[in-house]
Amino acid sequence: MGQLQRIEPKVPATPEELRAGRWALIRDLAVFQLKLLVDGLKDIVLSPLALVAGAIDIVSGGARPGRWFRGVLRAGARFDRWVGLFAAVEGPAQPALPASTSEGASAPSRGEPAPASAGGLDVHIAQLERLLVEQHRQGGLTAGAKRALDRALDALEASSKTAVATVERGVKRVSSAGGGDAPRDAG
Repeated sequence: MGQLQRIEPKVPATPEELRAGRWALIRDLAVFQLKLLVDGLKDIVLSPLALVAGAIDIVSGGARPGRWFRGVLRAGARFDRWVGLFAAVEGPAQPALPASTSEGASAPSRGEPAPASAGGLDVHIAQLERLLVEQHRQGGLTAGAKRALDRALDALEASSKTAVATVERGVKRVSSAGGGDAPRDAG
């Protein structure tokens, strides 16, 4: 594996760049904290699931020892890629909100999500961020903005319910495993 690269931020030349850089840092810090929370929830779910799968593998023996446990490991690895906990290191941050914009000027936007997390949590965060930046440009969050934000959060909740349903199906398969097939790698 390669070594970690040290990220050297550009020294701001103007007060506007300094404010924009602060917003980018605030954004990256908030996203990192959210991802840490999601990653922690994954750990809470995977720990007992791995124990159950390992116990089933130990008790059932068979020609393929560890098949259920390795299935849990694969699911955890896919989830880690979806979360993309350290994606902020993969590319330089752009300011999340403009320090000031004149009419017609567009604010800088963040780069596209890292390839490892494409289609993952970063997609949902980027949608939410675009909504907030647009509302900021229009003069602040309004009742209409609240409704739009609620719709975006509802979409994120629906997406997470799909992920939870997938995990629940996996738990049911592991708990009812007697002589069934090994978990399939859907990713």
